[in-house]
Amino acid sequence: MHEGDVKRILDAVDTKGRGSLNFEQFYHVFVGLKIFHSFDKRDRGSIHREELRNALRSVSLHPEEERLDDMLAMTEPVHPTKVTFPEFLEIFVEAQREDDPHKVERYLKHALSYWYTGAGLPLPGGMLPMAQQLTPLQDFLAGTLAGVAITLVGHPFDTIKVRLQTGQKGLFSGAIDATMRTIRKEGVRGLYKGMGSPMASIPLVNAIVFAAYGQAKSFLRDPDDPDKPLNLWQLALAGGWAGFVNSFIISPVELVKTRLQIQYNAPTSFFGSRGEAQEKVHKGPIGVIRHIVKERGVFGLAKGMSATIYREMPAYAGQFMVYELVKRWLISLHNTDTYTADGDDLHPLELLLAGGMAGLGAWVTSYPMDFIKTQLQAEPEGSSKYQKNRFLLDGGFVDCFRQHVRENGWRSVWKGFGPCVSRAFPANAAGFLAYEIAAKLIRERQEEKDAAASTATAAAATTAQ
Repeated sequence: MHEGDVKRILDAVDTKGRGSLNFEQFYHVFVGLKIFHSFDKRDRGSIHREELRNALRSVSLHPEEERLDDMLAMTEPVHPTKVTFPEFLEIFVEAQREDDPHKVERYLKHALSYWYTGAGLPLPGGMLPMAQQLTPLQDFLAGTLAGVAITLVGHPFDTIKVRLQTGQKGLFSGAIDATMRTIRKEGVRGLYKGMGSPMASIPLVNAIVFAAYGQAKSFLRDPDDPDKPLNLWQLALAGGWAGFVNSFIISPVELVKTRLQIQYNAPTSFFGSRGEAQEKVHKGPIGVIRHIVKERGVFGLAKGMSATIYREMPAYAGQFMVYELVKRWLISLHNTDTYTADGDDLHPLELLLAGGMAGLGAWVTSYPMDFIKTQLQAEPEGSSKYQKNRFLLDGGFVDCFRQHVRENGWRSVWKGFGPCVSRAFPANAAGFLAYEIAAKLIRERQEEKDAAASTATAAAATTAQ
């Protein structure tokens, strides 16, 4: 490299003409060189104009065509069709400044986190990676707390939803009628019927969901730019994967819960002569499990598994995509210069709003599938009027859906949607707030440990001197 090229490189980042580079400016050169080298695959020392455009796009820089021409002209290129590294660096730095003046600061933070963690050293106090990811265990713990909150807030709504879904037409006039008659005859405890099963498992389920979602996001991140936010489709894909994993845990749980919720303490006639409510035959989750295993074997607990997968994947795709979208929108209202995945700077009320909207997104995208799943799981053992598809392995899902739409119309598969969304907003708001609070506490604890380790290291170094 010629001396003139070295001077051009220094001038490109040393905008104040100090004659030396600080760490931030040096790292800027390093990043630029890394990007340039990835497109100069033959080590020619230059790239073509189209490669220049692609190189800028690889770091989310999209200057207008005319502006790119102006920047090329300002570099006074030595070749009409090729761009050398000094020329590229000048354009790269200028494009960054025009796109986002704070991007250089983010490069510095990323550099420091990369430098210290790569060297096996503790991070300096107060300096954490831009989007510090929780470990699977930390995601698991935060998700557990979210599950407890969701269950406590949402179970009464879920009981009313299931009773509306499984009761024959005319059994209840609506959600309020079902709620009032249940409380009048069974007390408030009737709304929490069947909660033993989800309370014993939902915290675990949500822990698995959040852990699977967090690790899917880590897998989908750009390894060359881990601080770059995922797009909405990547978030949906991560959510769908979390839903798929969760299906194998939640399906048996909901089978037991559904069987308990459709039992009534009062005689069937209390709820209406046309009702199909089952007489109470099980005392709790263990009784239901014993009955199912006795009648159908262990695999009887997998009834409705396919329908659960059909529901869980779009539900969690919609939930997490809406949650992240609302969080980004809320952050933008604060004029924050960068989106941070943890959202620690958001007010709890804002997190409640994001979580509540996420709950609505989940059920809007999956409620008809949930309705069919409930119908399949509410059927008695050993009898089914729905034909299973051998190729789709759907457990009767398609035929059940077709029969309900043919006999009762499209609106039938949305039966019980009112109490469902009434539950979704407060339950998911509480769940996501619990998760975010737990995650924030974990991050702060980690920051304190890193700061303490850094102080200890510095003290040891001083003592050694």
